[in-house]
Amino acid sequence: MVVITCPACGKNVQLPDEMLGERAVCPYCKSLFKAPARLADGTLTPATLQRTNPFAKSRAFAPGLLLVLFGSLSLIWNGAHALQAQLDPVAFERQTREDFAQMAQFMKQSELKDKDPEDPAVVANAEAKAAEFNQKADVTIRWLPWFRVLFMGLSIVSLLGGLGMVRRRWHSLAMLGSVAAMFNVLNYFCLGGMPIGAWALFVLMNPAVRDQFHGAKPTAKS
Repeated sequence: MVVITCPACGKNVQLPDEMLGERAVCPYCKSLFKAPARLADGTLTPATLQRTNPFAKSRAFAPGLLLVLFGSLSLIWNGAHALQAQLDPVAFERQTREDFAQMAQFMKQSELKDKDPEDPAVVANAEAKAAEFNQKADVTIRWLPWFRVLFMGLSIVSLLGGLGMVRRRWHSLAMLGSVAAMFNVLNYFCLGGMPIGAWALFVLMNPAVRDQFHGAKPTAKS
């Protein structure tokens, strides 16, 4: 049994003699390296790093990668729907009105649930609420495409912030991208934006992580 130093994380690793000269994995950082070989005079050659584990190298890598994924998916989603509304506004308006009509009908049925459907006052109240909701389709048709453009901007900020975390650059942009992900709600992936952004923000606020970013001033220790 020999003790060597991992070329990636610098920690001492015990290796059996039969592993000398073979490929090995560090039990601490999971990096792959070629173990030292024993020379004729009994000395060992240096261990050679072959592949590092990015997840172990930086705590910012995993949340940064998720920010990149979330930003990319939400950018594609909002971009595709914004483009569709511009290229075929008639189809966009028709689909939006159909969606509002279905939601208004659902609201009417929910309002009549557990109530007397034969009561004219109850029916009139349910129909009035459904009609009021249906009228909001005009506002949605007018402003939704512009909101999608706005949320495309948030997606781009999240994407760039995630790239910054992965590369350990632009700490301020990474912080901004994390916040942007938490508020990027206009897509099917919005449920993931809040926890991903919160996790990334929590990691970035760690002074040790901040010090790993290129160009960051070392955090003063009391």
